[in-house]
Amino acid sequence: MSFEMAYVLGLLVVGLILFSRDTLPVDVVALILLLLLMLPPASILTPSEAFAGFGSDTIITLVALFIVTA
Repeated sequence: MSFEMAYVLGLLVVGLILFSRDTLPVDVVALILLLLLMLPPASILTPSEAFAGFGSDTIITLVALFIVTA
């Protein structure tokens, strides 16, 4: 198993634990995991790849729903 694969699987497990325990808000956990995928030593995603999804209509609609429900 390569380092990148183990790193991503480890982050997946940590993310699932944080999502299930609800110690941090879901959006904060998601952003932390995204940043951990960009930072060294792994650098699995480039910044342009990591933030490419934030420009889609679906994400903008979800952000608007978060704002309205808050």
